[in-house]
Amino acid sequence: MRNKQHSLPTPRTGKAIKEDVKRKLRSGELYIGVKIAEKTKITTVISPEGELIPKTIQLFARKMPLTYIREQSLKDQLHQGLFKYTSDEEYDKMDLQLVKDKLFKLGLQSPETADQTRSLLKSTERTRKLKIWHDHSDILNHSYICFTVSFLYDEANFYTDQEFRLKHPDKKPINVQALVERPKLYIFGQSGSSDEEQTLYTRTRLEDLQQIRLPTQVTHDDHNLTVFDDLRVFSGDGPARQFESGQQRGGNFSCLCGIPAVEHGNSQQAAKTDYFTMQESVIQKQAHLLAPRPNSTIPAHIVTKQPTLLQAHLERIPDFLLPGNNIWWHSTNNNLIFHDGPDEPCYRNQGPEMSHFRSSSLKDENTKLKVIWQTIMTRFQENQLILPLRRLKTFDVYGNPSFVTVNKTEDDLELLEKFRKKEEERNKENGSHKLFGFGKVCCDGRRSPQHHWLRQKL
Repeated sequence: MRNKQHSLPTPRTGKAIKEDVKRKLRSGELYIGVKIAEKTKITTVISPEGELIPKTIQLFARKMPLTYIREQSLKDQLHQGLFKYTSDEEYDKMDLQLVKDKLFKLGLQSPETADQTRSLLKSTERTRKLKIWHDHSDILNHSYICFTVSFLYDEANFYTDQEFRLKHPDKKPINVQALVERPKLYIFGQSGSSDEEQTLYTRTRLEDLQQIRLPTQVTHDDHNLTVFDDLRVFSGDGPARQFESGQQRGGNFSCLCGIPAVEHGNSQQAAKTDYFTMQESVIQKQAHLLAPRPNSTIPAHIVTKQPTLLQAHLERIPDFLLPGNNIWWHSTNNNLIFHDGPDEPCYRNQGPEMSHFRSSSLKDENTKLKVIWQTIMTRFQENQLILPLRRLKTFDVYGNPSFVTVNKTEDDLELLEKFRKKEEERNKENGSHKLFGFGKVCCDGRRSPQHHWLRQKL
């Protein structure tokens, strides 16, 4: 009987892998970026005689230039059919009303002239937004720093999942946002977490930021496509964000939130603080796995017993209060219910106008919300707006507190005076001096159900 030999696949050796990598590097098939952040490190090695001797070595980090990442990403997004490509000729022939409808859908107002309107849509759809992330990690007892770049998903630049299925019915349905926001390696190198070592990467990053104003140009479908990029967001853990913004570490203000260290447990102080940074958390990611939440509800005991805490929360969402009650919120049995559940619409004709990260920042939004809150206080005092609070607390330039209440009209004052006299006569007849129910009515001078109840009593 004849013996048959069988061949089994075996993994490549390390030497073979190194030779393959060197060959691809020489041919340009594999690109590993450029050397940056040169530094000298002294280590110890064992000599042939078995002695420990010091050895000086040169270390480099590697950087994929930001211009290279932008160009390669644009080519990949076009090849995968993710990027909304519209040629210059198509913009010129596009119906003006369609252009205005697209701008309205993106939350932008149309300029006066047709050329400006088309130019605004073109620049908006051809400007991508970038996000930078960096962090430290230990690998084999050595500390490394890693920077990544990703593109923020924006419907102005990329198709939605439904649009992708209609545009490419022959392709498998995909998660467009997940592909767009997949991070790309930017900088990687051996580095400690000290400020001295981290600043070695500052110069080369500044060079990339200065070049980010230059457009990315590629050829697609025999047309020249020019796309701009804008850096909008930095993401990372606390120490990374502190280093990125120049925030001190430790001391009385150890956090970027701006709250003194002694006030970190004060929920009212936290609610009234201005925040200019955004933070991703594991809790937010895990929340997608939970069942849909109903409308948010602030219970009655907080509304009645902790009005200052409630006001601190309302000052952060004044643009949703300005349209009035029963639009974005209503009150039932002193429970404050916000219309923010998954079944509620994301936009209402009464407002507010939504802002977008493509053209606004958290600092701009914070300034706008302060102006809206002042408008709300004025309208509340003039009895033109109903709020779930009976009075609003404010402070003067010296920090002295005062309260804003609803101005009572002459009819209200006359009605309350008649009620007071009638209650006094009734109490004298009953031998009691307690003004029954007067406090409940007088705490709010608005023409509410209590106002009509007084008229019925009289």
